[in-house]
Amino acid sequence: MTAAAFVGAVQTVVSRNMDPFAATLVSVTHIEGGYNWNVIPDETFVEGTTRSMSKEGRQAIRNRIETLAASTAAAYEARAEVQWIPGPPALINDAHWGILARKVAEKQGFDKQPMAPSLGGEDFAFYYDKVPGYFVFVGTGHSYPNHNAKFKVNPAALYPASQYMAELACQAVVQIRQEGSSKK
Repeated sequence: MTAAAFVGAVQTVVSRNMDPFAATLVSVTHIEGGYNWNVIPDETFVEGTTRSMSKEGRQAIRNRIETLAASTAAAYEARAEVQWIPGPPALINDAHWGILARKVAEKQGFDKQPMAPSLGGEDFAFYYDKVPGYFVFVGTGHSYPNHNAKFKVNPAALYPASQYMAELACQAVVQIRQEGSSKK
């Protein structure tokens, strides 16, 4: 009952505690407890993921989950332990580098589509804590979405995509050098 009450409570974090216009997510994705139908388990493991487009949002979600875990456990005379493993921060592209990415794509004749903000987790975002950047999705034909077991890359897309990435890297180096020399 304690785990069930916590799962129900944690589903209110976004709707009751977060800015309704900010992209945030809290999902319980794994619950495990007990080994037999007629024995009340001594403990239950609840696991999930959270996403936010800001550091403040991530911290607010964490604070609320920790509070709910403690208060729900207290209400059921149980004990709760929250182990928080921070995932990657939100990946927010730098507009300056986006201009270059679009210019190189235009020069190579690629179709450009703006990407809607996403709550997908991306390890590349850790680099953005150090330097600004621009993350590019490259379409490879019609397939299942990323992270689907049936996802397949069209091999014909690999060479043009690698040409684009190579030219983008070369142009970024040129731009960095130009910006560095103009600061002197």
